[in-house]
Order: sequence, then structure tokens, then C-alpha cells
Amino acid sequence: MSAQNKDSPAKYSKTLFAEQSAYSLDSAKQLAEQERHRRLRRFRRIGLPFCLLGICLIVFLLRKPIWDIVTFKEPDLEAIQHQMAEEERQSQERELTEAEQQAIEQGKKRYGNQEAAIVIEMRFPDEPFAPEGLLDLAYCAVDRKPSEIGLVLEFRQPVAGEQGENSVRINGQSEVTLIAGGQTRNLKLQYDMPEADFAAALEELHASHYGPCTHPLVVTISPELQERRRQREENALPKIIPASSSDHAQDIPPQKALILPAFKAETSTLPPK
Repeated sequence: MSAQNKDSPAKYSKTLFAEQSAYSLDSAKQLAEQERHRRLRRFRRIGLPFCLLGICLIVFLLRKPIWDIVTFKEPDLEAIQHQMAEEERQSQERELTEAEQQAIEQGKKRYGNQEAAIVIEMRFPDEPFAPEGLLDLAYCAVDRKPSEIGLVLEFRQPVAGEQGENSVRINGQSEVTLIAGGQTRNLKLQYDMPEADFAAALEELHASHYGPCTHPLVVTISPELQERRRQREENALPKIIPASSSDHAQDIPPQKALILPAFKAETSTLPPK
């Protein structure tokens, strides 16, 4: 074969499968398009109704919160306070059942003469939280005049109609009038009142109800309680008082105290090297 035949353009002939490849590519595109339309029709026929049903169900369940958000208004503080006051009044006016009244009566501890002219009534949430000084004075009054003074002691929470967790009363009154030395004063009975005032109230009430007697009522703290208090003071940690404090300047400092000396920190500069 000559050189002319080797360089002839005939050797760059077209591929025999060019038309077939183009046809196959077009067919694949048409099939993919048909498959896409088929899946879309299936979703519209089967999936779309379930989606719409789920959206409707969610809207139905959230209709009240959504409505509250849309129609939100500022709360009426006066109406809320009025409602709370009304609920509190109703709870106080609620009558106790027979079982509740019986349980309360059974829980009362009674000492002395309950028909006496002076009856002390005390109510506290729990015995460990009761003021030991007032209790001790009440016990002392009953022990010294058991026929002339009575004591009713309760450890429970308040019920309907009762005010406060703690209650101290004498003859059903939370306030007594004392007359001493021609002067009249009103003393309010509270669980945290001074012990001296409570003792004075018992002594003066006894004198006013039973008159002068050979052995007047004298109410004092028992030696047992005094000893317990003394031991607590001995075992207490010392009070730390700075020397510049006003407590240190008092004439009578605490029995157990650590006085911190007054000092001033001085700063100095190191000499240059």
C-alpha cells in the first residue's frame, strides 16, 4: 500500500454505533422523566392526603394554645388578688369535719385544771421549734398552782380559721391588759415575746383573778433549763470581735470572745539590685 493510502481521510470514519448511542440516551431521559411523574402521581394520590391529615390533626391539638397566643391580654392583677383573697376566705370559713375535729381534740395535751379561771393555750408546728422558755414558764405556773391554772398544748399545723403557725393565748385572748403600780398596759402574747413579760402576765393575771393570797404565784425558769442553757453557752464557739468594733468598746464584753488586734499592713519597696 502506498503512502497516499496510509494518509487517506478514510481512516477517520464515523463510529457505527453513534446513532444507536444517541437513541439510548434519549430513551433513558424519557424513562427517568416518566418515573419522576409516576412517583409524583403516587405521592399526590397516597402521601399527600396523609400529610394534610397530619397537619389538620396538629392544628386541632394546638388550637387552644394558638388561640391563647393570638388573643393574649395583660393579666388583671386586681382580679387575681381578689380571687386569691376569696379563696383564702373560703378556706378559713370551711368547717372542719367531725373526724378532723376529733383528731385535733385527741392531739391536745392538757395539764392542770381545765375549768380554772386562767387557761393557757399554746399551739406550735412541732415541739423542737417551740420556744422552750415560754413552755417552761407555763409548766412552772401549772405545777405551782395546778387547781387554779390550766394548760392546753398542741403541736400541729393551723387549720381553717386559725391565723399563724404559732399561737399563744390566755383565756382565748392573744392580748392581755395588765395593771401594775396604777399603770395600765396592753401586752400582746407572741411566741417570740420576752420571757419576763410572759411571766409577769401570768403572775398579774393570777393576782387579779384570785386576789391576794398567802403564797402568790411566782413563775421562774426551772433549774433544768438554766443548766441546759449554761452548758450550751460553755460549749458555744467564741465570738470573734475586731479591736476596732463597737462590741469591744462595751464595758462588759462577751464571756467567750477572741479580740483581733488592730494592725495595719505596711507596704515597702524592695531596694534596687
